[in-house]
Amino acid sequence: MKNTFFLFLATLVIVSCSDVQSNYPAFQADVDNVFFRSDITTVNYFSESDYFIIEGKSGSETIKLSVKNSVTGIPLNFGIDSENVATFEKASGVIYTTVSEIGSGKLIFSEIDESERTVSGNFNFTAITSGLDTLTVSSGVFYKVSYNDGVEED
Repeated sequence: MKNTFFLFLATLVIVSCSDVQSNYPAFQADVDNVFFRSDITTVNYFSESDYFIIEGKSGSETIKLSVKNSVTGIPLNFGIDSENVATFEKASGVIYTTVSEIGSGKLIFSEIDESERTVSGNFNFTAITSGLDTLTVSSGVFYKVSYNDGVEED
């Protein structure tokens, strides 16, 4: 009876461990208090201008973060007086942007791993449409997302 119990326990442990999933790369946020988790995440780095474009798509909605001066631990601000821009595109095609009087937010790189070519960090922003509708993105996180070399345009 003991052998059967231990065999059952060992089988249970082996079967339970076989479905381990990785949580990275990850890109997620709360968009007006609705959870957004990216199905597809792309990151391009333009080394000549030290510029990252980080984009997460979930279904037909997209968060896009464009930031200059990639330094870990330093807040990169979004807003009308900043060269950094955050946008959210709804499934309907309506685009919210931080390039406005009310637009604001920040992105902080927690890690830029040049050998593995991955980036991690967090972000939040408030964006507006041309119709003055406001959208808030909070608790944004990207973790160990691979980046590619972007192509500089002339």
